[in-house]
Amino acid sequence: MEIRDWVFSAVSQPLQGELSVVSIGDVLLIGTPCDFSGELFVESGLSEFASSHNKKLIITSFNGGYTGYITYDKHYDTQSRDEVRIMNWVGPYFGSYYTDMIEKVIVRSWE
Repeated sequence: MEIRDWVFSAVSQPLQGELSVVSIGDVLLIGTPCDFSGELFVESGLSEFASSHNKKLIITSFNGGYTGYITYDKHYDTQSRDEVRIMNWVGPYFGSYYTDMIEKVIVRSWE
């Protein structure tokens, strides 16, 4: 059985997906409200993207609310391991969603 946001919404508050951001000089720390996959960090090129904006990026997981295990999107329908489908509580495309949000934070921190 897969657990999704609607289950949590029925018994508690809806899931929240807010990023926490701290910038110290050229180091940008971004806290994600999920277990943010290291593979997603590498495959999305976030470190290189940050470097192109003169930032050194550090991403941390399990900050604030919790939306589950967020992986590279292509794994959602291709992997049979439980952690990809069952532990990702918000469904597919959240790897792209969080990556896009992190890129927007990087760009805004550079301006």
